[in-house]
Amino acid sequence: MQSRRPPVSKETAADPVHHVDWLTLVGFMQEDEALSMVRNQNVSNLTSTEDWVAMIRSARDSVKGISGRMDSKPDVIEISAKYRERLSRLEAEPTFKLHSAGMRSMKFAQVELSRIHLFQTMVNVEYAESLLNRTPEPDDEEDTLKFCLPTQMETPKTRMMTSYNPTTSTFSAVTDNLDLRILGNTQAEDPVSHVPVAGFYYGVALPQVTVVEYKGVPLLKNGCHRAYALRKKGHKFLPCLFGTTDSFQVTGAQAAGAFPSSTIQSDKSPMLSDFDTSAAILVPRRRVKVVATVHAEVQVVPL
Repeated sequence: MQSRRPPVSKETAADPVHHVDWLTLVGFMQEDEALSMVRNQNVSNLTSTEDWVAMIRSARDSVKGISGRMDSKPDVIEISAKYRERLSRLEAEPTFKLHSAGMRSMKFAQVELSRIHLFQTMVNVEYAESLLNRTPEPDDEEDTLKFCLPTQMETPKTRMMTSYNPTTSTFSAVTDNLDLRILGNTQAEDPVSHVPVAGFYYGVALPQVTVVEYKGVPLLKNGCHRAYALRKKGHKFLPCLFGTTDSFQVTGAQAAGAFPSSTIQSDKSPMLSDFDTSAAILVPRRRVKVVATVHAEVQVVPL
């Protein structure tokens, strides 16, 4: 594997408080799409457009020789039976059933890391390197299972600040975790006052690594940074939930910033191993926080 390459821009080194490098698979993008993505990162004083174009073209050239990816499938093997009890406990957790929504089938398995297909275009290098500090060794099966398929008790807690503005009736939750999202809504009744209650569930994505096969292509749905860290550590297989679906939406690949289905379903479909090739370059991005807000108000409307 290649060592960490220098960024084209010096923004991350000059202002690490506000910028961080993301290893980005621009080789699989159109030139104008990749250049637009770089320009839209809200980074000032970028290296010249000519330098970015040269890097993008070099990355795209490295992909030209790729072919036959639709026929390149990862090996999928069973997880050892000695961990059956642990996996049964995981299946019994109340949130586990959310994994099966839209799935035709689902099982625990180990998937060959280097040939897992991706819709994710980038990985946060700083976060991936921090994960390496707690990534188990390749011969530590049990801790690798915990790393990839944690129970609720084993899942690292997300630091979150919450606040409520009584003037605007707005609740806010702020975190560095980019997986924060609105999970659903709820309606109930206060057991004492019998006043109706309406609200929303919020939280981070399900923590288990998931691979979903769609039209014969096994896509890494959840756990891209952990998969990247495991491969950097020398692991060959990824313990995960392995499902099959007939719905493109269930794969997660419809998310903003993902590769389009025309790229994913092509003979040049990106794979996890491509992050360690010249198809990927470092792109500085502004650091961000994620804010989830819930606002309530009463309106008077004319009849």
